[in-house]
Amino acid sequence: MKKNRTKFFLLITLLMLVVSACNENSLSSENLVVTESSIVTTDESSATPTSISVSSGEDVTSTSAPALVETLLKTIDFEELDAGNMSASHHNTYYDGLIVADGRVTTTKKTSIDNKSLGMRMPASSTEDPRICTIKVTGYTKIVLDLKQERTHTRIKTNTGQEYKSSVNEEIIRDVEIITESIEELVFTFYTDTLISSTMDCGFDNIRFFGLGEEGTPSSSSEPTTSEESSASTSAVEVYDYITIRDIADFLETKEAHYPISDAFIKVHQQKSGGYIDYAKQLGKVVDKSICEPDQKWHFFDSWLIRTIEEGGMSWTDSAKVRVYTKLLCPELLLWIYEACGAPTEKIMNAYDVAVAGKEAGTHVSTIAKNMRACVPWTDLEVNIQSFLDNR
Repeated sequence: MKKNRTKFFLLITLLMLVVSACNENSLSSENLVVTESSIVTTDESSATPTSISVSSGEDVTSTSAPALVETLLKTIDFEELDAGNMSASHHNTYYDGLIVADGRVTTTKKTSIDNKSLGMRMPASSTEDPRICTIKVTGYTKIVLDLKQERTHTRIKTNTGQEYKSSVNEEIIRDVEIITESIEELVFTFYTDTLISSTMDCGFDNIRFFGLGEEGTPSSSSEPTTSEESSASTSAVEVYDYITIRDIADFLETKEAHYPISDAFIKVHQQKSGGYIDYAKQLGKVVDKSICEPDQKWHFFDSWLIRTIEEGGMSWTDSAKVRVYTKLLCPELLLWIYEACGAPTEKIMNAYDVAVAGKEAGTHVSTIAKNMRACVPWTDLEVNIQSFLDNR
């Protein structure tokens, strides 16, 4: 019994020594830094444990870069910009200079790809004066866009060697892909090898810019430009030092449809046919000079301004002095514009007198309009329009 007790105490002592040694080893390992670990798992079907990877020493941070892939970075269309004509000589800038084009945003059917497109117009009787569209592509690997040409005998070529032409009139060529990683600017030239007798149009739209980005991480610039963002951008770029068609339209929109001097002229000398009279009849509107219908506000907006813009004959950013004050010829419309713009009554009456005299003498309307302008200078209209613009 005594021997057994002695063996028991020896075993207890041995176990205590083992536990003490284990604790010391555990304490001495506190300074180890584990930089890579995995959990031991067992495949239930094979009962074979997976490998364990544990290393000790200094902490190591991975420096491998994420994979870069070609991704959509930016999309540009022209939906939020004002529609206008495709000038044959006017140089325009869009989106803070990213796109520069000898053209305007248009809604004309023969050029529009969606609702609004950037259109170029080849002037008639010329093979030496092509239209140009330049898109800055620095940092992008390719662009994809849609093209449209009014006629099959026009061409679009690029500075990278491609040439595009339609197989049928007004054909839309979708998803044209052009590699741009080695160039700073992509230049489209719209031209014809054959002398043309009338203007020819082409359009660009839905321009998509691709570049290298992290896989699975779309660029914030890949979102289409919102109307608010674009309006801010456009307003920052499109600053004019003259009264535009948009400006005078905003002003005249607030005015009455009838004024006494222009109405008095209409009751005797209303245009008999053509122009706004024929258009009013086509729409079934009342045409009766005794009640001064159709009114001149409708004449200005519905019959002339909106139709001219939609047909590509004028832009919202054209000069109001040139397109309205100088080029409009209809006496009753000019008198209404003078009255609506608040020109001095005495000067308007002088314009009325020369208009009546011209009508009675059978004078050409261009001469009548010229004589009316001599009575009412542009400055008498400009001062009130500008006051409206400054205070709106």
